[in-house]
Amino acid sequence: MTRSPRKSVDDTELGTLNYYIDSLEANIAFDAPPIASAHIQICEDENGPTKQQLELLRLLPLRHRNLWSDICTSLIRCNAEIQTIDELCARLITHLSVSIYHKSNTVELGYRIEGEPEFRGYFVALRDWKITEVCTAE
Repeated sequence: MTRSPRKSVDDTELGTLNYYIDSLEANIAFDAPPIASAHIQICEDENGPTKQQLELLRLLPLRHRNLWSDICTSLIRCNAEIQTIDELCARLITHLSVSIYHKSNTVELGYRIEGEPEFRGYFVALRDWKITEVCTAE
């Protein structure tokens, strides 16, 4: 079965967000090279994102650029095949997943690497703009 949105919410900053039972989702441009776009999931009701969630999203590209070196180092530690930031950037899929949870300062970022199994992902949790957890999942 294919999920279909229960409702769409138009947001002045993010455009059209599709509401699926417990979250709002959209694909957006993401200006933080090498990342070019992102799939965002905001855990919120059909009324739309909170001001806090919008502020997290608004700041995320800049914070991502500032944290990029540390994020790369963390991702390389999770992958035995990749040794350098240049190699990581060359293989990184430029579409990021972003999850923002209800009433939280936590943003979870999901990355994928070209040539790896389709369902393998690398996840970095940011709390108050600090890396708090990094893991790989399949």
